[in-house]
Amino acid sequence: MSMIETMNRKQVVGCLAAFGLALAGGASALGSNTEPTGAQAFKAAQQRIQAQRKTETKACGRLKENAAEVCGAEANARAALAMAQLEAQREPGPDADHAVKNARAEAGYKVARERCDAAPKATRKACIAQAKDTRDAGLRQADVEKVQQELRLKAAGRREGQGQPAKTPEERYAAQKAYCGLQGIEREHCLAEVNRRFHKS
Repeated sequence: MSMIETMNRKQVVGCLAAFGLALAGGASALGSNTEPTGAQAFKAAQQRIQAQRKTETKACGRLKENAAEVCGAEANARAALAMAQLEAQREPGPDADHAVKNARAEAGYKVARERCDAAPKATRKACIAQAKDTRDAGLRQADVEKVQQELRLKAAGRREGQGQPAKTPEERYAAQKAYCGLQGIEREHCLAEVNRRFHKS
């Protein structure tokens, strides 16, 4: 691998990591103000997310060429992730968590792909390949974590079905916090969501 390709790989990974943090923060902010309490509230939350996407996309029009494309991709990515998180708040569970993680991986890829278009021709192919590899790794990790979460839920169900005492709310809260501890970059968002579900300050 040439020095240029090595530098390009580092730039792509850094870009995806930074964008992942921006997505987590931006989408969490949207979700924190749009907690669904019913069908109407859920629809209103969706409309707010779309309205913000349109506002951000319109602002991108002030930029030129690749910068405008990247800006638009970021706006769409934030909206897609916020929608997935909104669905997860309404119907939490392995499927919803899986959808959020997939949305984050796809969003990061789409933004990185736009950035790669501005890379020198000699390094553009490597840039795109690295973006795809990062997305695919995220999708595979989401699949693994979904299976692990489903197994934990089945084990908990067997425990309660065998006449053993059901977990108290505090035990479930502690278990969810422990799960968040395994999430790496997603840990803070995971903890915030668990605290919201269990009405913790």
